[in-house]
Amino acid sequence: LFRAKQWYQRRVRGEDVALQADATRFLGTVCLEGSGRGCAEEGLTLLREAITLYTTHLTGLHPVTIETYDLLIRALIKQEKYEEAIEELRATKEAKTLKYGDFSKQVATHHKLLGSVFLLTERTKEALAEFRKCLKVLGVIQTSPTEMTVAIKKTVQSLEANKETRPMFKLY
Repeated sequence: LFRAKQWYQRRVRGEDVALQADATRFLGTVCLEGSGRGCAEEGLTLLREAITLYTTHLTGLHPVTIETYDLLIRALIKQEKYEEAIEELRATKEAKTLKYGDFSKQVATHHKLLGSVFLLTERTKEALAEFRKCLKVLGVIQTSPTEMTVAIKKTVQSLEANKETRPMFKLY
């Protein structure tokens, strides 16, 4: 992996910014999937570099930029860096709303993910608020409830009943 990064830096430096961003994102993803000392941290660093390049080249509202943020957030959650994930989720909310609209699947998923992280950090009140926002969005965009909607409703009911609960759906 180290040799691949060195090759990439020699090969791509000075080239098209989009190519640099794509290559950096790819290497970050590979690092996150790999094992070895410092690999996960390097993956996070590379994803952050890719986001900077995409933001410079494509803007923060471009779908690829937003998708790269989502990769970073999921990696932070996987590494149990919940506070960093919450910060990134809060930072990307406006971009998703501007790009996809208040009532979109992307915004609903965003609320679900933020609620899940709040629940993992035992911030039940905040989790409940995010799950309710998610349900509100889903209520507008769906013609009939999906499995995810039903699971979120069950989680909300459990939280309202003050029961110990975990999300009834996959976090990411």
